[in-house]
Amino acid sequence: MSTQPFIFGGNTGRSYQDIKRIREQAEALKPSGRISGGISGFGNGLSALGRALLYRMTTDKADKLEEKGRQSFNTEFNQWASQPDFKSSEIAQQSQKPPSTFGGIDPRLVKMSSNSFATPGQQALMQMVIKRQMDASAPADPLKQVQLQKAQLELEKMRNPERTVIQGADGFNYYQDTGERVLPGVEMPKDPLRDIQLQKAKLELANSQTPQNSVDFDTEQKLRKEFSGLPTIKDFSSINDSWDRVQASAHDPSAAGDLALVFNYMKMLDPGSVVREGEFATAQNAAGIDERVVGMYNRILSGERLTPVQRQDFVSRAGQMFNAQAGNYNDAVGQYRGLADQYSLSPDRIANTVELYESAPQPATDQPQFADNYSQEDLEFTAKKHGLTIEQVLEKLGVRYAN
Repeated sequence: MSTQPFIFGGNTGRSYQDIKRIREQAEALKPSGRISGGISGFGNGLSALGRALLYRMTTDKADKLEEKGRQSFNTEFNQWASQPDFKSSEIAQQSQKPPSTFGGIDPRLVKMSSNSFATPGQQALMQMVIKRQMDASAPADPLKQVQLQKAQLELEKMRNPERTVIQGADGFNYYQDTGERVLPGVEMPKDPLRDIQLQKAKLELANSQTPQNSVDFDTEQKLRKEFSGLPTIKDFSSINDSWDRVQASAHDPSAAGDLALVFNYMKMLDPGSVVREGEFATAQNAAGIDERVVGMYNRILSGERLTPVQRQDFVSRAGQMFNAQAGNYNDAVGQYRGLADQYSLSPDRIANTVELYESAPQPATDQPQFADNYSQEDLEFTAKKHGLTIEQVLEKLGVRYAN
């Protein structure tokens, strides 16, 4: 009757020392502390997270190899214990059997007894059988005695191998029995290819194991919402819409284009104005707008047209107002792009700067600059002829001071 496979052992192609070395490598990778959570802690916790994953993978590998080794040794041990001349009942009653029952020492048994996968129960059983065989073979023959001594030495050597050197996770070699580093005064050369592989492994780990996409999406939404709700951003949005229409209207030299240009210029001056495009402006509905601009708007409603220079003047002044608001807007954009960088987000998905309007420079002078190529002499002559002031002449012409 064969014994039951109640104990472990085996040959997996990987020795017990190999598996022990794998466990030591895993222990070197084991994180020493808790990985912090949250967005701000992600960058700091990435290395520890990678080590934790590698530790788990290495430990699982060692467990599987050891289990396979023990199962394999069980099979080998049970085959030996199940041979016809070896019965459990005979082992239990071995003291009643003559020594010659086991004959000489079985080489297979010697090899099995040195297997590190053997449990204490297996070792005790095999040592008992080996001793029985040695006692049975002992004697009188000197040559036989020498062979037995050699067999004992070989068995002891197999039980206590030479000092084993293993490589740690840091790349240095260590003695397995004491953990001391081999050649402690010699530094390991740097391996740039290994560094690249480690960085690549960390990146792959971050992409495959960390729920980065969902965190980024939620955070981006919160930052964009917070940015859009700033008073500076709301004011700029209103100014920017009117500025776009001013530029578009300036390229439409028609009555409707002139009306839209001046109306949107007025909206830039006073975003809260209740004047509707196409209706006359009054002191009540355009209280925050310059009277000369209101007058120009009403005259366009009555059929007057803007000159090319007047259109450019409106665009230039509207551009100056746009630049003032855009400067404040870009300052806020810079602040929130910085926050996006801190959270490892894409700044372009949060906010982007706008380009400022660049107008042609005008000469610096204390004298008023006039449009439509009218000279100072022309205006003075016209004013004197009609009994008006120069300002009244300019107003009738629909021309404003440029400064």
